Amino acid sequence: MGYLSMLAILLVWALQSCNSFNSRQENNRVQYQRLLKLAEGYSNTLPDSSLRYIDSLLALPEVRQQDSLLLPVLMTKALALRVAGQRDSCLKVLVQLPALCKRMRDTASWSRTENIKAAVFDDIGQTQLVIKHAGIAYGLAQQAGLKLHVARAALKIGSAYMENNELLKSQLHLQRAFAIFVALDSLAHTSEVASQIAVNYKNLGKLDSALWYGRLAVRKAEAYQQSRVRGQAYSNMGLLVQRFQPDSALHWYNKSRALQPSGLPVRMNIISLAIQTGDYGMAEKMLDSLMKDCKAQGSWAGIARCHQQYSAIQEEKGKWHLAAAELEKAIQVADSVGIGFVSMAARQSLQLVYRQSGRVQEAMQLGDFLTRLKDSVERGEKIQAMQVLQRYQETEKLQQELDRQQEEMGTQTSANRQQKRVIILLLIALTLLTFIIVKARSYFRQRGLASDRMLQHYREEAARLRIQLENALPMSLIEKLAQYLEHEKPWLDPDLKVDDLAARIGSNRKAIAAELKKENIPGLTHLVQRYRVEAAIRMMQDPKFKHYKLQAISTDCGFGSYRTFQYVFEQVTGLSPVQFRQRMEES
Repeated sequence: MGYLSMLAILLVWALQSCNSFNSRQENNRVQYQRLLKLAEGYSNTLPDSSLRYIDSLLALPEVRQQDSLLLPVLMTKALALRVAGQRDSCLKVLVQLPALCKRMRDTASWSRTENIKAAVFDDIGQTQLVIKHAGIAYGLAQQAGLKLHVARAALKIGSAYMENNELLKSQLHLQRAFAIFVALDSLAHTSEVASQIAVNYKNLGKLDSALWYGRLAVRKAEAYQQSRVRGQAYSNMGLLVQRFQPDSALHWYNKSRALQPSGLPVRMNIISLAIQTGDYGMAEKMLDSLMKDCKAQGSWAGIARCHQQYSAIQEEKGKWHLAAAELEKAIQVADSVGIGFVSMAARQSLQLVYRQSGRVQEAMQLGDFLTRLKDSVERGEKIQAMQVLQRYQETEKLQQELDRQQEEMGTQTSANRQQKRVIILLLIALTLLTFIIVKARSYFRQRGLASDRMLQHYREEAARLRIQLENALPMSLIEKLAQYLEHEKPWLDPDLKVDDLAARIGSNRKAIAAELKKENIPGLTHLVQRYRVEAAIRMMQDPKFKHYKLQAISTDCGFGSYRTFQYVFEQVTGLSPVQFRQRMEES
């Protein structure tokens, strides 16, 4: 009886331990999904916030141990680093991904990795590497039968060839992408690639074909019904016909502007068209309005470009001194905020104005300056690109050597692992046999004891084991706090006191502060405010709260005052609530 009782107790202990482990695993899985969703959501808009969530994900032990959890985290990290402009760090992450994809046999992720590499090399002007890695992505996607990935890779290759002015090669790959997007009935992608094909045909001098694809891009965009896609298609159509059909171009620009009333590019196109057709009054009126908006929004690039357009009007009127003055203002604005490409374009225009107005000496001096500046910029960009490539190649070699060593170690330890497994199984069998023999002998020795003594022994042993089980896996203070904040949502109460919150989880403010400090969290108040800000962001992203005022959102999320909401929101996200909502609406 004693032996059977002991087995029953051990079985209960094992089941409870298993349940506790499963519960802990489920909590970690929920936390992983939540953090990954936040990191992916912020990767294209707030890369710094995305990277902070990624660091939290990488701190989870399960992520480092399971390739299936690690792969999407590293992929999101690479995207966020590219958006943040940290190309070296992005390439270091991307170098790790092919080996990970091979182990998981995930061809889709591998193809996506190569496409991201191509995008990074496109950022630094390395078109040959863009073609190489986009070609690898194309081959992998074809091998796996992933048509959408094939089309995206072909589109990237076609765009790279267009950058190299290899228009026929570009057209071949763009047509491949177009055929696949049409077959998949992907309206947005079809509109995008049709617009690129139209521009390519225009550069080749085939205007009829360019117009046909431009109209096709418009039809697909209208069928898609997304404002941004439609606006781009209309604007592209206007650019195609502006030179020889100004009335038609104005029609397309107005349609694009109706979808994006405050959009800078389309308004600039309309102004350029007005100057082309000699309607200087309309051009000046629109420029005055646009300049006012740019100043209100703090758009220095827009202000500089407005001065350039003012200069173009004065050139058409033959007022060279006024044209030069406007260009000098554009250069001053661009140089003050470091907008190099605008400054360069304005100086090139100013050189032509100097020549037209007879200021030959000044034109020559400006020409020498532009030559030196252009050479310096190109040399600096080339050096920077070569440094990025060199560091990437060194990292790639180190990663390849590491992969080779891991493969050798895996082969070498495979046999050892099998031997160890056999030895462990034998030891377990021997231990079990010894345990059974010992318990059997003990059972036969104690068989003559009285039943009440056996019952008392069982009760004492069960009580001892129950105490051990209750204390075996205690929930940490941070886990209790996180679970309470997630499930009970006490932070929705604007009158919540820190001491009351600590008491609800059976602790005090000092103990919680010490635990939070270990996790690099400033304090309990900061943690509560972060939950409120995340709730506010979710409400602003939810379409059903689109018309809610920010004051109402702050109250619903537990903030005591709107001023506090503004301050905390800006501290966490780097943007005020108004700026954050405007950026969401623009995207």
